[in-house]
Formats: sequence, structure tokens, C-alpha cells
Amino acid sequence: MEIKQNPFSVYDFLGYLTPGIIFIQCSSYYMSHIFKDNQNITAILNYTTPDSAKQYLPFVLASYVMGHILSLVSSWVIELYLIKRHGHASKYLLGQEIKGYFNSFDNNNFKKIRGLIFIVILFPISILDKILGDHLRMKFLYAKELDGLLQNIIIKKIEHVIKTHGKPDQEIEYNPDNQNYFAYIYHYTLENTNHHIQKFQNYVTLYGLLRNLTLIALLFFWLSAATFISDITNINLLYFTTFTGLLAFTLFVGYSKFMRRYTVEVLMAFATSYKTD
Repeated sequence: MEIKQNPFSVYDFLGYLTPGIIFIQCSSYYMSHIFKDNQNITAILNYTTPDSAKQYLPFVLASYVMGHILSLVSSWVIELYLIKRHGHASKYLLGQEIKGYFNSFDNNNFKKIRGLIFIVILFPISILDKILGDHLRMKFLYAKELDGLLQNIIIKKIEHVIKTHGKPDQEIEYNPDNQNYFAYIYHYTLENTNHHIQKFQNYVTLYGLLRNLTLIALLFFWLSAATFISDITNINLLYFTTFTGLLAFTLFVGYSKFMRRYTVEVLMAFATSYKTD
């Protein structure tokens, strides 16, 4: 099946360009208030607000590149935390038991230290995720597994497609702990369905956008927190720090939900399109 797509896709616009513009503009606004008396900083910040046609192209290119950087960093930090904390969506949806954040590092002390650093970096997200998700049992809002009937149908079809369609050299039992079956069924679905593909792309675009926005909110949380420490009498900075922390968690929940919806869409598309007889 041939899929026609423009060189500049929706993901390029929402996943890279839009977060890049938001980050540059917010940084410019924030820095212009913090360093308003510094003429050198002010001169540099003037380039982030294009006022003529010849300035738009460099601004757009800079925003696009910045969007790629944000996407790369957010995949290292935000996505890794989500996977270690709640597991891959393709696995917890099917009822796989999640090891837990630190247990997922397989007794590797270096990785556990790195995981601890991530928890600190993601403080407004990790603390609210712990309180709301575990203690108040609200994790079902963004990391809920499928019901037993759907799990049973999908797992049986995964086992069947691996054995009959994939035809591995040796007999393989379904074991979600060490098998990346999702990649196989995703590509099987791409090859055998066409009306689900646009939904896949939409969900990927949305969770990519929200993941990058989560990182931006997190960066401004720490920037405002550091500024507040140096000017502890400024109550507005305290309000802004609190706001960006809550915003970061809200965007993280949105990212988690759309990641889940994307995975559900792939699993259901596979379950309804793959025939075992």
C-alpha cells in the first residue's frame, strides 16, 4: 500500500517546529525580564522576535532545530521515566506485572543512580505521579490496562501470528518480559490495514508534542525555582514555579494518555485485522 506524505509532515510542524517556537519565545520573554538591564542580552534576544521578512527564515530554522533537540532530550528523560515507572504501554495494557521503577534497572547500581537522578530532575512530575498515581490510586487515568476479554483475544492472536506468520526457527512461547512483539504486530498492521494509519500518525504527533512540551515546562520550573532561590522575597516567582511544576505534570499525564491510546489503537487494529483461521 502506497502512502503519500509531504516532505514536511504534521509531526514536523507539531512535534518539532511548534515546541521550538514555544521554547524560544518563552525563553526570550523570561530572559528579557530577568536581564532587562543587560544590553548585550537584550541585543541577542531581539533576534528571537523577527520583525521583518528576512528574519523569519533563520527564526523558523532555529525553532525547527531546537524542536529536534527538545525531542531528543525528552525521549532520553521523559519517555525513559515513563517506561521505567509504568512499563511499556504494550505490556501493561495486556496485564503484565510492572517491576517497579528501581527494580526495572535489573540490579545495575549505575543505572539505579541514573534513575535516582532522573527522579530528582523530574521532581514535580515524579512526586505528583507518586502521590496521585500510587497513594490516591489515580493511575488508572493514564496507565490503565485493558479488560480481561480484550487481553485474552489480543494475546492469543499475538502468539498465533508469531508462530504462523513470523515462523521463527525455534518454538517460542509468548513471554512479554523479553520479547518486543509490539514492533512486529505494528508493522504487520501497517502492511494489512489502511484506515488505521492516519489515527496512528495523529496519536504519535500528539504524544510527541506533549512530551516535548512537558520538557519545556520542566525546564522553566527549574529555571524559575533557581531564580526564586536567589530572590526569595519575590512571591510571583513562587507562583510561577508552582504553576510550571503543575503544568509539567499535567502535560506528562496527557503524553501518557496519548501514548496509551496510540498503543491501544495498534493492538485493536491488529486484533480485528488478523485472522487465525
